Amino acid sequence: MPKWTLNRRGFLRIVGLGGAGLLVQQGLPLSRLMAADLEEAPFVIFATFEGGWDQLLALDPRDHKDFGVSAGAGAIQTGYDIIANADATTAAILADGDGSGRVQPEGSNIEFGPCIGELSDLFLDLCVVRGVNMGTLTHEVGRRYLNTGKFPSGLQANGSSMPTSVAAQYEGLDLVIPNLVVGMETFNAGLPSFAT
Repeated sequence: MPKWTLNRRGFLRIVGLGGAGLLVQQGLPLSRLMAADLEEAPFVIFATFEGGWDQLLALDPRDHKDFGVSAGAGAIQTGYDIIANADATTAAILADGDGSGRVQPEGSNIEFGPCIGELSDLFLDLCVVRGVNMGTLTHEVGRRYLNTGKFPSGLQANGSSMPTSVAAQYEGLDLVIPNLVVGMETFNAGLPSFAT
């Protein structure tokens, strides 16, 4: 069995785990977050999709009649019929609607794909950005452009992430978690550190 030695990194790891355990044991101050006035600090969810097909199924649909199985070689094929084989909701949307596979709630000017689910009911609270032409050669450059709104310098991000920029607008509101990032990069270029 290897001998365990305590170095600086090991010490910091132990202190971090101990502090996390103490927070869990004592309870996080989530009541302050729950009591936050949503009129002063709205929730903003900035979400991206990894695959190109994901957009077609949810936020940037194509008409299945034009881009379905008969679309031909080289065309964007929706694949709604493939999803419908395994998903009853998508099958119902294709069968009950006009065959386009698109969903448009009453009063909405936004059309959604068949896999949007109940999110389409929140159309009044959504801002959907479609058709961002990134003109990039790599996925990393495209992700950083989408995340910051600026083309990167090589692979280095050029500017702050959109969520960081939004959180910076609410300085002084005593928010417990002003910005929570999960599964993607975040950048802060000259904004207050609390926004990160």
